[in-house]
Amino acid sequence: VDADRITLRDGGLISTAAFLSGAAGDVSVRARQIDIAGQGEISDFVVTPRSGIVAATGELSSGAGGSVEVETASLHVHGDGLVGANTAGSGDAGSVSVAAGRVDLRTRGEIGSRSTGTGNAGSVDVDSSGDITLQSGGRITVAAPAANAGSINVRTGGDLRMDRGSISAVAGIDGGDIGISANQFISLNNGSEIVAEAGNDGGNVTLSDAKFAILDDS
Repeated sequence: VDADRITLRDGGLISTAAFLSGAAGDVSVRARQIDIAGQGEISDFVVTPRSGIVAATGELSSGAGGSVEVETASLHVHGDGLVGANTAGSGDAGSVSVAAGRVDLRTRGEIGSRSTGTGNAGSVDVDSSGDITLQSGGRITVAAPAANAGSINVRTGGDLRMDRGSISAVAGIDGGDIGISANQFISLNNGSEIVAEAGNDGGNVTLSDAKFAILDDS
């Protein structure tokens, strides 16, 4: 998908999905501005009720999930919106790659790869030339309660600002690393967290290049 501006609301989706043995396709979206918010209705043929850009597999699927690639000057995800590669079956979830001029995740807006089945969660890469903001439940995550989770890499040419936000890699088996690089400040406020944990081997958390890391009740 290539457009000047993309708005997805109230369950609006750009998505691929696999429900049986086949693999889900990849999703590639390029736009000057992308705004994602809200949820729609649940049905048997919708991969998620959340608005978003998604590649996913269903519970009966054994195929691999597709990868998601987003390129934009401005990405705003809020109100439970999602940019994600998810699996509910035995196949692995795909990876998520975001290249942006600015990233704003608020009110449970998420960039992530999740497994709710036995497949592994993929990796997430977020690269922004400007600020990255995670506020009021905004999060970047990889999660696989019954499997392995991939890694998270976050790079910003400006600030990483977190206020009740989270960056997490959580796995039931082995977890991935979290790497964060900021050209300016890293700030965590009001219970924000950066967490890597696993049932077996958890990943490492690395903060680099930032001028200061500011921690306030986090």
